[in-house]
Amino acid sequence: MNPTEATSVTEPSRIECPRCGHQLGVIALEAERRGETLGNCSECGLAVEWAVLRRSGDDPRWFAESRTVSWQPRRRTVRAAATLAMCARPFRFWSRVNMTIPTDRRGIAFFLLAIALATHLLLAARNIHTLATAGGGWVPTTTAGGPTWSTTGSRNPLDYLAALVVPLSSVSVTDVAMRIKLFDAQRGKQPSGVVEQSTRIAIAILEEPSLWPPAWSRQGVRVSDVPEQQTPLRIRNEAILSQAALARLALAAAVPLVAPFAILLLPISMRRARIQPRHLVRCVVYSAALVIPLAALYFLTPDGLGTARDFRIQRLLTAHNMLLCAIPLTLLWNWAFARNYLRLQHPAAVAASNTALATLASLIATFAVFGWL
Repeated sequence: MNPTEATSVTEPSRIECPRCGHQLGVIALEAERRGETLGNCSECGLAVEWAVLRRSGDDPRWFAESRTVSWQPRRRTVRAAATLAMCARPFRFWSRVNMTIPTDRRGIAFFLLAIALATHLLLAARNIHTLATAGGGWVPTTTAGGPTWSTTGSRNPLDYLAALVVPLSSVSVTDVAMRIKLFDAQRGKQPSGVVEQSTRIAIAILEEPSLWPPAWSRQGVRVSDVPEQQTPLRIRNEAILSQAALARLALAAAVPLVAPFAILLLPISMRRARIQPRHLVRCVVYSAALVIPLAALYFLTPDGLGTARDFRIQRLLTAHNMLLCAIPLTLLWNWAFARNYLRLQHPAAVAASNTALATLASLIATFAVFGWL
């Protein structure tokens, strides 16, 4: 057996209740002398198995915070991806994760990086689909109207590579290259060399307003000499990546992140449930996985699930579709957390109260930000 996967035994003096942290060493020793394998915490009433509290090496192998995970970044990355995949089955997830597992900051960091990468790929998929269906580029014509946009899909692999690397940019390599050619021709400038043209294309892609804070744009920071043009990619991304649209998405995504904190009311309402803060932190961290389906609905639907219909901010700000999708996800996730992880009484009621309070907080924040509900 690998030394890192060996099961260790906790000393009796260090045995504590995994939910509230109350010391159970003496109680466990007395119970085991009487031949009892099960017992209850004298502080919070949690039913515990004494042998389980002593073991510390039987964590699930796929869990990002598992004590059997080596320090190698490659293995931690694989475990983080496996943990994110397991979040699709909340009841299975929280039944396998044990309260005795200590918090691992490195494992949490790798898990959050996996979520960021998944969100990045979702936005890239949206832009790649746009390029494949309506991203052909500018076609020069002899008419007075100038070049027209080709409605065919792009055949340039560099367009898809740029969309994958910089998904927040609303221009393509083909688009910028054509505009550079037309711009130089109008000014009577000689065609750029490969290095110079590549540099100008990269600058035009990276200087997109959506990539930088608004204050920078107001200061007139601009290094590209390529004029902007309205393209299908830019038009479709204007509302999706606008500040108002992202604020609506953030308010909806905040519901699953805020809901676990409602459990802090339990010591008052239930009197006996004294939950350690690390459990709430763990729930909040892995609740971030619920952002993935919300982002998928937002980025991959034609109009942002109705929030960007007709690309009008007025209609964008009146849509609650994302919030309506976040509520059942939050309810299901907190139900699994309360029942299978914390093992609280009346887990469905706990989940419902958490979700209701989080939804109310989101609506209050919406009113504070936009002035309406």
